[in-house]
Amino acid sequence: MESDRLRLVPATLAALVALLLPPLSSADEPDWRSLDELAKGHVRRAAPPDNETTDAPADSPVPSHESTLGGSRGEAEARHVNPFRAPAPPKPWNVSLILEGQFDTNAVAPTEIIAPGAIDLVGTWLMTTVLSGGYEFRPNDDLEIHLDALWYAEYHDRYAKFDLDSVKFSPWAQWWLTPMLSVGVKGAGTWQTLGGEPLLSVLEGGPFATYAEGDWTQTTLAYAYKNKEYDFETLPNPLDPDSSRHTVSISQDVLLPETSWIASLSYALSAVDADGSDYDCDLHLVTLSIGGPLALGVKTSFETSLLVAPFHHDNLLSFPPFTEDREDKVMRFTVRLERAIMEHLSVYGYAMHMDNDSTLRAYTYDREMYGFGLVLYW
Repeated sequence: MESDRLRLVPATLAALVALLLPPLSSADEPDWRSLDELAKGHVRRAAPPDNETTDAPADSPVPSHESTLGGSRGEAEARHVNPFRAPAPPKPWNVSLILEGQFDTNAVAPTEIIAPGAIDLVGTWLMTTVLSGGYEFRPNDDLEIHLDALWYAEYHDRYAKFDLDSVKFSPWAQWWLTPMLSVGVKGAGTWQTLGGEPLLSVLEGGPFATYAEGDWTQTTLAYAYKNKEYDFETLPNPLDPDSSRHTVSISQDVLLPETSWIASLSYALSAVDADGSDYDCDLHLVTLSIGGPLALGVKTSFETSLLVAPFHHDNLLSFPPFTEDREDKVMRFTVRLERAIMEHLSVYGYAMHMDNDSTLRAYTYDREMYGFGLVLYW
């Protein structure tokens, strides 16, 4: 009996902390779906990598190209053709609107503090709205300047305190040194509210470079710095989630020969330096995705990823407190289908499974999400 009561202490402590703190989007692990991912796949032009430990999704648009795949690098250079570079759009601006219904089996899983049993496996329906727009300026054939903006909102049928609003601005530029080689820089600012109250501000940016080795492969290297500031009263260490993050990433895109399918393999390493010792960690993320057209105008994508996050310090929620390090291993699987039903309107659906296996029970959870929606694009 005494041992059973002792085992309940971490769960009780976690529940108390969760009640005292509002839910946070995780400062020490990547969100399962970034704001940019919600709009990607519906904007018909290329975009640089997010330089995040969440990388480009499998449902990113497949670049259209007329050439037969499999040519040599020299042949591609001679033709001045890069199948991964989007052509100049007919108009410099684009706008898209996404309306999505979603069921989340574990709505509080992505919080900083997860109380086992007490708030785990809280399912809810929610409505998501994403309005995004962009303007592209090409002063010459070698330079692209983009100004992108995005508003994201999600509203729950239960737990209004989890209703989230986000605004993001993302300027970026890309210089083509040769038809196959480019360098660029990207910045972004994000501001979020949760339950109508200010939650988080994020500033980030960094350089990237892309190189197409031929008609069917491209390598991208990127670095990003990110600073997160939560709008809380001063929290004692180790619970302060404010952090800075350095991320380096490499990705390889492959256009599958004789098809319009594209596959991508990426690795990202992040070093997170948080004000609270519970959130200091390293992030190792490997992502594999593949996507392309099926029959009857249907497009599909599959993505799987593994995140390994070793933390640097003994954790408050270990028992006894501060006696055990935390390490998370997060597996994620996503499948998506989309079909255009008229010129500027598409429908889509997806399913996602996530499993977080942590050395600390307080951070272990499973999660499924199922969504369907409409995309309007201009």
